Amino acid sequence: MVAMSTFDETLHPRGQAGNPGQFKAKENDAPAADLENPRADLDAANQAYWDNGDRLIEEVSDYFLHGMPHGAHRVEFEESDQGDYVYVARAFTEDGAPIDTEEDFDRWADVDEIVQLLGHPDDNRTTFRDLFESEDGRVFTWTRTEPTDDATEEAIRGRIDRLAEERRGLKVDSQTGAITAVRNLIPDGATVTFGWSDQGDFLCVEKVTLADGTEIENDWDSDSDIAFDDLDMAASDIRDAGDEQLTEVPGSRGNRYTLTKVATGTACPTDAAGRVDADGFCTSHGNDCADFALAQRN
Repeated sequence: MVAMSTFDETLHPRGQAGNPGQFKAKENDAPAADLENPRADLDAANQAYWDNGDRLIEEVSDYFLHGMPHGAHRVEFEESDQGDYVYVARAFTEDGAPIDTEEDFDRWADVDEIVQLLGHPDDNRTTFRDLFESEDGRVFTWTRTEPTDDATEEAIRGRIDRLAEERRGLKVDSQTGAITAVRNLIPDGATVTFGWSDQGDFLCVEKVTLADGTEIENDWDSDSDIAFDDLDMAASDIRDAGDEQLTEVPGSRGNRYTLTKVATGTACPTDAAGRVDADGFCTSHGNDCADFALAQRN
């Protein structure tokens, strides 16, 4: 059943809540205003993402309780070749007879699609421990405890689909919030240069170039006023380098990108009344401005 459905990494990014890039909210002592909390949009988006994840896990757990295919009493799951999720490897009836999952391909494909939402066992250890038994950490066995109810299964599947769709939108919101946070953390006219993390799945700050051309490297002993720790934290939620707000560094082969904060009040080149507002958007055209690059790109 390995090829039953397409893996979508946006639904379950790797890492724990304590690792960079894992949609974590940074706590602030007094986030009374956006100026005091430059991560306000990002924190809100990430909290919504985690809330969605909690609800999604609850629904997936209910699916395994009430929605598994009729006749299946024991199902063994194994890690995929990609290593990011598990899939149906074998299924058995109550008397131990093997089930040919190819005969009801679509139904078992649903099981594969739903279990993928849990991600890797290391990402959701508590959930995997609650749902499965595993002696070696490689084969995860589900055993039936409740009968399947078709109406309940259909309702649960509908809720899972809605939450998964919402999750994709929240991933976009998180990246937008991350880029806004980066702009809030640098001076007007400054440009941030990013490179990929060692893991290769989120961006890290390499340097900040000020409006006068001064380059400040992201060194641990930097004595500049740039909050590199906060910048790195925000950048770790930027995972889609194809975002229109980022510009690829020429000749970098997709390894380095820049983001410029244009000074608030800069005029829009296509509308004399338009200005770059405090959020980096054109007051005449918003983020649909034909010259959106004025506010967002180098």
